Amino acid sequence: RLRFDFTHFEPVTRDELTTIERQVNQQIYGNHAVDTQVQPTEDAIAAGAMALFGEKYGDQVRVVSIPNISMELCGGTHSRATGDIGPFVITQENGVASGVRRIDALTGEGALAYLHSRRRTLDDVLGALAAPVDHAVETVRRLQSQNKQQGREIEQLKVKAAMGDPGQDEGHDVFEVEGVRMVTRRVNDLEKSALRALSDSIRDRLGTGVVVLTCERDGKVSLVVSVTKDLADRVHAGQMVKLLAPIIGARGGGRQDFAEAGGGIPDKIDELLPESQALMTRMLTAGQ
Repeated sequence: RLRFDFTHFEPVTRDELTTIERQVNQQIYGNHAVDTQVQPTEDAIAAGAMALFGEKYGDQVRVVSIPNISMELCGGTHSRATGDIGPFVITQENGVASGVRRIDALTGEGALAYLHSRRRTLDDVLGALAAPVDHAVETVRRLQSQNKQQGREIEQLKVKAAMGDPGQDEGHDVFEVEGVRMVTRRVNDLEKSALRALSDSIRDRLGTGVVVLTCERDGKVSLVVSVTKDLADRVHAGQMVKLLAPIIGARGGGRQDFAEAGGGIPDKIDELLPESQALMTRMLTAGQ
């Protein structure tokens, strides 16, 4: 195996890595003889030997060369011929510092074991996809597209289920506070975009009023407050969220007519909803 650090200011592309692999393997297949000599340092550098920046060399240096291919100052152990190296495969390329990239590679039996492992993985994937190798990418993309579409449909159904029947707006989660209708509702497992859509739908159905929604998903809580524009000068959604969010260990804010927050204390949801009614009462009566 080997690790090679080099100066480069952007990631090496997959095509470039393939080109590097091909060129290295071509020299390996050529089975060129490796020549090793000990020479005076100045003579070696004058002859074109590559010296590493920052390395310290004595008066005499070991020069390893492959005629017409490479000449380097090196104290390491080397093959007698390039063919001894065996197959070469790059396993990873990444950045290790500003302007410095790193290539990790395998050779010989390590490279073969790596390729065999990848082939087994590919065979397993193709078996799961029930697709030939030349249709694998197309099949994955089709499945990804279907999954995204189904995800959108599921979220739409969740929103519809959370909306309930039109008559539900007269149910247990609809209140009248100082003559203004207010919906406080807890829903579960909605993405943020779906929660916003639900809030908009309930607000529009109210015509005039305030909507406070909480949602638990993956152990986290989302809070959304939506206010119809005719009430925005009396009930500030952003201020409501700012005051309510700490109850669920969240932070947030927003506009006069819409605001949201996210946090991680689902057990506090039942405490937040009644407090939202009390907060709305204080806001509505503040200007009286």
